[in-house]
Amino acid sequence: METHRTWRMGGNPGNPLGSIGSLIIAVLFIVGLFWFLQFLFRLLWIIMPAVLIATAIIDYKVILGYLGWIGKLFQRSLLSGLIAGGLTIVGAPLVSLFLLGRALLGRKVKQFEAEATRREQGEFVEYEEVEEEETPIELPPLIGLHNPRPRTRTTMKTCFE
Repeated sequence: METHRTWRMGGNPGNPLGSIGSLIIAVLFIVGLFWFLQFLFRLLWIIMPAVLIATAIIDYKVILGYLGWIGKLFQRSLLSGLIAGGLTIVGAPLVSLFLLGRALLGRKVKQFEAEATRREQGEFVEYEEVEEEETPIELPPLIGLHNPRPRTRTTMKTCFE
């Protein structure tokens, strides 16, 4: 007895929506993703000033370095400077998060470097020298070690006898 199998593209033939239903679900997913990202971006716009202030407190040189980089782009090429400046303005919340990440990473690197130099060089602690009179410690006499047992030469044969 032979069995024949048929392969079809497009799903169940009894489904009235067919592949159109899949397209509708995909479009709804993309629209939902767009709304979620829009909400997230608006939230980032709201918290952006706090993020920039935190970045400036942690390491203000990160912000100055980024602005200096944009300025150098303007000096090299006006078009690339305008594009970078425009993208910085449009994506300001993402740029502020990026700068906060750089500041936190730089702070962590400085902490690790300080810890490494502290381990390498050691810590110096201020101290006072206290003069003490040395009193000799009196130990009890050793028992049984004054007369050690004489060593005899053993061979492999004598060990098993």
